[in-house]
Amino acid sequence: MPAPTAIAQARFEPRRVIAEPVHVERSTIAGGVELVVRWRRPRVWLLVGFMVVWDAIVFVIGARLVETGASAWAWILSSVFFVAAVFLTYAAAAALANVTRIRATRESIRVAHGPLPWFGNLELAADAVTGFATRARLADREWVVRHGKRVPVESHDFVLHARLANGAEPPILRGAFDAETTCYLQQELERGLGLPHTPFPAESSL
Repeated sequence: MPAPTAIAQARFEPRRVIAEPVHVERSTIAGGVELVVRWRRPRVWLLVGFMVVWDAIVFVIGARLVETGASAWAWILSSVFFVAAVFLTYAAAAALANVTRIRATRESIRVAHGPLPWFGNLELAADAVTGFATRARLADREWVVRHGKRVPVESHDFVLHARLANGAEPPILRGAFDAETTCYLQQELERGLGLPHTPFPAESSL
């Protein structure tokens, strides 16, 4: 893939430059750029709080089953709570400890999540990537009363996709990330690889 040129860089002049978010670290590497996104953000503590409450409830259920000498069927029916507790605990630990590392060079684009194993690792040949795009995804919809009428109020999460020559758009970064994070990553990947800019979604307000 050719190195960034003055013409490619000039594409970024008409729009506002997005500042680096506090939970993202950018570094220049040979032939490209590396971006590290920490998962630990304020909303993660909501997940941790829910996990603590859920695990406490499951502990009480388990203690009660042992105390009463519950039947095998009672244990089987309760197993869904134990499985959910394991999943929530792992998800909360990952949210606190993990980072997403995006390493983009002229040869390849690699996305890795860790140190705790997580799905979504990806490797793409750089010459197959024609650009990047941030897509808004509906996260929540609430109905509120305004001027005597019930109207929907929507909130969005944002997903960063790679755009491939064959028309596919595999996700580079997904999850409960805001517009500032995904649009900044798109901006830096486009700049680092000299790719044309794809406009941000209107929902991002950037």
